[in-house]
Amino acid sequence: MNIKESLQKARERIAEAVKRTGRKTEEVKLIVVTKGRIPEKIEAVLKEGFKELGENRIDELEEKAEKLKGRKIVWHFIGHLQGNKAKKAVELSDCIHSVDSLKLLGKIENAAKEFGKRQKIFIEVNVSGEGSKFGIKPDELGKFFEGVKNCRNVEILGLMTMAPLAEAEKTRPVFRKLKELALKFGLRELSMGMTNDFEVAIEEGATFVRIGSAIFGK
Repeated sequence: MNIKESLQKARERIAEAVKRTGRKTEEVKLIVVTKGRIPEKIEAVLKEGFKELGENRIDELEEKAEKLKGRKIVWHFIGHLQGNKAKKAVELSDCIHSVDSLKLLGKIENAAKEFGKRQKIFIEVNVSGEGSKFGIKPDELGKFFEGVKNCRNVEILGLMTMAPLAEAEKTRPVFRKLKELALKFGLRELSMGMTNDFEVAIEEGATFVRIGSAIFGK
């Protein structure tokens, strides 16, 4: 399949999964993950009307944002964010999905204030408990929100998580737990689900799914 066909197939799979939840298709946003993809491939995505793009690395985001300057793109930073690159992430991205500490939050708050913007963010939660995953422990979220009270230049949209690399159905408890945490803290948006498990994530309440290889290929 070419990119146009892959995008259409992804959209159909998303619509079918959303239908099973009783929600509306527009309640779930597709973030096209452009990690490692050349600008020509990204242009093909933009041509099909998709403008929500996700990047995992700051250097790639910076390079692509420059090459695609002037295009109507909503950039999502979805990879692990080091504190020394927080300012650049705020400068270049519309939304940061991987805020995993109060220290990082403070750097984002300061950078957003400097740029005169209100930075949209997701709090990354390590629901699975895997040592290889980043994110705040579920039982530490309350403490995190206590530290958020004085932030004026960030807008917390919701929670994000990375599920274990496993059969899609086995990821369901992770997504379900994130939804429970979001409800507990009064958050509506859930960034969860990738190529191998996004349909299960949608069934469990995802409002943002991050898909790359299902669109571009391996």
